[in-house]
Amino acid sequence: DNNDINSINGHDNIISEKEILGANDLYLTPSAMDAAKEKMTGYIATMLNAYRKEEKQYEDAFAKANVELFRMIEAGYPLPDLNKEDEELLINLTIHTIIKEKDSNVDKVLAAVRTLGRLKAKEAIPYLKDLLNTDNYSMESTIALGNIGSSESRQILMDKLEQVTPGKLKNTLIMALGKTGG
Repeated sequence: DNNDINSINGHDNIISEKEILGANDLYLTPSAMDAAKEKMTGYIATMLNAYRKEEKQYEDAFAKANVELFRMIEAGYPLPDLNKEDEELLINLTIHTIIKEKDSNVDKVLAAVRTLGRLKAKEAIPYLKDLLNTDNYSMESTIALGNIGSSESRQILMDKLEQVTPGKLKNTLIMALGKTGG
C-alpha cells in the first residue's frame, strides 16, 4: 500500500540525509521505528531464505538484502527481534562477512561488528579479538566486545587495556569494560 511505500522511501531518505550530514544519532517516531524494523525483518528473511536455498539464482537477492540490512544498521536502526534459529544463522553470516570483507570493505565490516555486538554474539569473540589489533576496526571491536559482556570478552579487553597508551582507544576500552560488569 502507498503508506508502506512512503514509509520505506522515507527511511531511505533518512539514511541518505544521515550519511550526507555524518550524523551519529537517529531519532524516529514509534511508527517509523516499527516500519524500519519490519523492513529489516524483510531483509533478514530474504538473506536467510537465499542462504538456505544455496542456489546461484538467489545470490543477487542475498547480496542486495545484505547491503541494505547493513546500511540500515550503520544508520543506527536497531535490529528487530529474531527467533533463535534465525539469530544463529544471522550471526554466522555476519561472521562470514567479516572474514570475507575485512581487507576490502571497511564500512561493511564495521556494520557487521556492530551487529555482532548488538546480538551479544559470543561465538564472534575470536574474530573481534583479531580485529581489535587493527587500525580500522579496533574501536568498534572494543565496543562490540563490551556489548557481548562475557568473562572472555572482559579478559580480552583487560589485556588490550594494558597494551595501549592514553587516548581515545584507552577511554573506549574503559567504557567497554564497564559494560561487561567487570
